[in-house]
Amino acid sequence: MLNPGIWLTIVAGLVPSANAREVRGPVEVVDGDTIKMGRKLIDLFGVDAPEIKQQCRIYKLAWPCGERAGIILSRLIAKKPVRCEVVDGNKSRQDTPLQAHCYNYENVNLNSAIIGAGMAVPDLKQTRRYVTAGYSAQIQRLGLWSGRFIPPALWREGKRFRPVGQPFKSRVLKN
Repeated sequence: MLNPGIWLTIVAGLVPSANAREVRGPVEVVDGDTIKMGRKLIDLFGVDAPEIKQQCRIYKLAWPCGERAGIILSRLIAKKPVRCEVVDGNKSRQDTPLQAHCYNYENVNLNSAIIGAGMAVPDLKQTRRYVTAGYSAQIQRLGLWSGRFIPPALWREGKRFRPVGQPFKSRVLKN
């Protein structure tokens, strides 16, 4: 028979673990690497997806890769509850997102799946866990890899594509 305290914890959606805290429940997709569970933001650990307004290119055509990353993550979740293993439980403030490895209702790792679909890149500053999924997407030319894109970290720093048809700036070489 389960201890009533443990049973209440499971029913409430928080499952204790020896190494990590787990949270479970319905989520709302914010963008390709961020979900919202209740009022708490959760960033997919080791994942760097394009921002919602970010554009990518296939030849000279722009496509909304940031929006598409959010759509793909929504499809992976399929409006079902999500289970997340929080990586750093030290962030208890409401305004700071938790970092987590998240799983959908079929126990598919969402972090790996969004990278494997080519709609995000592995964040090597956090972990090397998803490098293989990234290589696989790159080799198959999926998602972002089907054309050209500015890595999300550089896009957030302000780097953008040069408008189509704009010539290169000429440079004077000094001797």
